[in-house]
Amino acid sequence: MKLKEWARAIIALQDGKTPTCPNCGKHNVDCGYFISNEKTRAGYGVAWCEDCRHAFWLSRVKDVGKDRNILLEVPKNLIYDY
Repeated sequence: MKLKEWARAIIALQDGKTPTCPNCGKHNVDCGYFISNEKTRAGYGVAWCEDCRHAFWLSRVKDVGKDRNILLEVPKNLIYDY
């Protein structure tokens, strides 16, 4: 499991940096969120690498910030690192 590496990549994205993919080492990581409760802005999300398609699922995000990438659907063909 690459939990720590994905967490670092997600934090780097939120800080406006270009993170390294925990799987392939390239710098083409993206992250997006779904809001499940509009009032509290709670939801879930996914971070993934556009090159190797490896991904990490984010469950129970307490507050999806208004500046975050809101997704309409999960990107296709992702390989989840659990």
